[in-house]
Parts: sequence; C-alpha cells; structure tokens
Amino acid sequence: MKEWLDLVLQHGWAYGSEGKALHGKWFLQAITAGGDDSTYMKDGYNAFTINKLTSPFQATCKLCGMHWLPPFTVMGIHRGLTQEEMISYSNNYRKCIIALRDGEFDSESIKREKYLNQLGETHGSK
Repeated sequence: MKEWLDLVLQHGWAYGSEGKALHGKWFLQAITAGGDDSTYMKDGYNAFTINKLTSPFQATCKLCGMHWLPPFTVMGIHRGLTQEEMISYSNNYRKCIIALRDGEFDSESIKREKYLNQLGETHGSK
C-alpha cells in the first residue's frame, strides 16, 4: 500500500496545479475488521469509528479531487464467518461494484451512509 501511495500520489500527476489524473474518480475501500461494529465507536474498544480511522484517505481524496465513498466493510472477522455470511458479503460486494460501474446509485445519498454495504443491499442481483 505504501509503495502504491508513493508512486501514484505524486505532485503534478495526482494533485497540484497540473495534477488532475485522479480528479473526478471514485475512491472505494473494502475493509475487513476483527471487531464488530460496536468496537469501532468513540466509546468502543478501539475508541475510533471506521470513518475516523479512514480520515487520512478522505483527506487524500479531497486533495486529489476524487469522490469519497464510504467503505464496504466486513466486520467481526475474529469470530469467523459462516459460509452463508461469506456468500452474502461477496454477493453484496458484487452488487456494489456493478451499481458503481453502471452509475445506478444516488451519489449524494450513498455518501451519507455509514458503509457502502447499504448500496448492494438496495440493488437486485445481476
């Protein structure tokens, strides 16, 4: 990840007065976390929300003129996922990617969601 950041996020290419290569592009993170959602709260075990933990990436998106999307998250990995849960998450992720690819979402309303998972839940399978 660090090498990608160093290579791609260069002044004059990704940002700056001449750097427009990423301008207008969507930024998506897919995140897995050991703890469940309750551990990622101000008063939770980890003391920070996922939104707060991803704030450096949000700032980078702003710098580069990109469109930030809430992350697609799979929480509670430490307890393990059932086969059904894995299938559900993978189907939901696929729906999200297809909806983003095809422009089948309201960008302003999805930005207000906590996680991108909600986008996949609102779109039928393709």
